[in-house]
Amino acid sequence: IVLGKGGGALSQMLPPFKLGLGGPIGNGKMMMSWIHLDDLVNLHQFVIEQSLEGVYNACAPEPVSNQRFIKALGKVLRRPTLFPLPTFVLKLIYADASSVLTDSKEVYPKVLEEKGFSFTYDTIDKALEAIIS
Repeated sequence: IVLGKGGGALSQMLPPFKLGLGGPIGNGKMMMSWIHLDDLVNLHQFVIEQSLEGVYNACAPEPVSNQRFIKALGKVLRRPTLFPLPTFVLKLIYADASSVLTDSKEVYPKVLEEKGFSFTYDTIDKALEAIIS
């Protein structure tokens, strides 16, 4: 999940959260790997400048549960996060594509960090604060 201002997944989530209607998906236990857009751009620049080859996980070093992500978003917006979104609703709307939102994706950028890349937004709190404030 790429997080940034003016688009992406976050822009679709903000309207209900700003109204105080946000909450976790299902039980909120599924893991989410994410990255701030600025870190993604910097990561690509790092790979090019270092002439690195291979496959790298373009994600922040702190994957979070959906519940943790939602709580962080609610904190930054100063809104409650009391209304869970049942997974069956997503399945009705998106069918098999709902798995993008309901399956865990826990990935770490171990190789990038070993190569010397450092993240500006290494926690979900830092990333959301920068985007929303």
